[in-house]
Amino acid sequence: MERRGWKRRVARRGGIAAHVVTFTNLGCGFVALLLMAEGQVKLATSLLLLATVLDFFDGALARMAGHGSSFGKELDSLADLVSFGVAPAYLAYIAQTGPSQLVVGAVSLMFVFCGAWRLALFNVTESGRDFRGMPITIGGGLLTAIAYMAYAAGDWPWPVLALFTVGLSGLMICRVRFLKLSRVLFPTIRRLPDEIRWTVVLLAIPVIAIIVEPIPQAAAVLGAIYIVFSLLANRRPAPTPAKISEEAAH
Repeated sequence: MERRGWKRRVARRGGIAAHVVTFTNLGCGFVALLLMAEGQVKLATSLLLLATVLDFFDGALARMAGHGSSFGKELDSLADLVSFGVAPAYLAYIAQTGPSQLVVGAVSLMFVFCGAWRLALFNVTESGRDFRGMPITIGGGLLTAIAYMAYAAGDWPWPVLALFTVGLSGLMICRVRFLKLSRVLFPTIRRLPDEIRWTVVLLAIPVIAIIVEPIPQAAAVLGAIYIVFSLLANRRPAPTPAKISEEAAH
C-alpha cells in the first residue's frame, strides 16, 4: 500500500522533477563553460561528469511517471548539446595544442556537429530497443574525461587527443547498435533478491568520488567498457521473427 502511494506521488510530480533535472543538467554545462574560461578546469570537469549522471535520471523519472513527451525529449536534447557537445568540445580545444588553433578548433567543432546530428537523428527516428550510434551523453562524458587527462598532464602529443575526438565523433554518427543502459540495468536490479537490492545504493559512493575528485581515469574506463559491450552485443545476430506457417496464415 505504501509503495502504491509512492508510485502515485512520482506519477503526479515526476514530469516536473524530470524537467528540473534537465535544466540542472543544462546549468552544469553552461557553468562549466564559464569556469573553463576562467581557468577552473577541474571544477568544470566535475560539473560535466555530474551532468552525465543527471542525464540518466531525468529520463528515468519521466518513464517512471509516465510523462514522456515530445517537449521533454526536445528539451533534453537542447541541454545535452550544451553539456555533452559544446562544453566537452571546448575542454578538448583548450587541452590540446596543434599545428594551429584553427586546426584544433576544427577538430573540436566536428565533435559538436556530430553530436548535434546524433541528437537530431535520435529525435526523429529512435524507437528501437537499442541506440543507433553512441549516445552523446557517453561521447561527451568520455571526451570530458580524456580531455581533462590531457589538460592535467600537459604533455600529450597533439594527435592523441585529436584522434580520440575524431573517433568519438564517428561513433556518435555510425549505424552500430549501442545498448540502452536503462534496458540492461533496471531489469538486472529487479532480478536481485529483495534482501540485497538496497545495496545497489552503495554504488553512489564511487560515483560521487569520481565526480567530486574528479577521477577521469575511472570515467574513461567505464565509458570504454560500455563501448566494448555494445560492440560485442552488436556482433550477435538480431533475433529473427518467428515464421508463420502457411496453414496458420490462412
